[in-house]
Amino acid sequence: MEDFEDGYDGLPNNNPKAAAPCGQDELPCSDAILDLLAERQRQDDKWGEQNHHPYKWLAILGEEVGESNKAILEGSLLNYRDELIQVAAVAIAAIECLERGTWKQ
Repeated sequence: MEDFEDGYDGLPNNNPKAAAPCGQDELPCSDAILDLLAERQRQDDKWGEQNHHPYKWLAILGEEVGESNKAILEGSLLNYRDELIQVAAVAIAAIECLERGTWKQ
């Protein structure tokens, strides 16, 4: 396995938060899900409800994927993980917009 500069091992069993309750059924949530939910809240706090056309959502998502690519090419698993959380959060935001039916033409 390739060595990365930040030493991030990413093993979920090393983190006690990995079994935190999540959702209405109180199923266990991983750190990834908890971080995704926190990122979605941060996005809404920063920009409010976003209602972009699907093409614009794809452009935003592509930009986030590009940042993930850059992070891994630079050798930082920690930044890679953070960028992937942002990719997932943007994808969820796009789905929420689609479900609301409020996208702008």
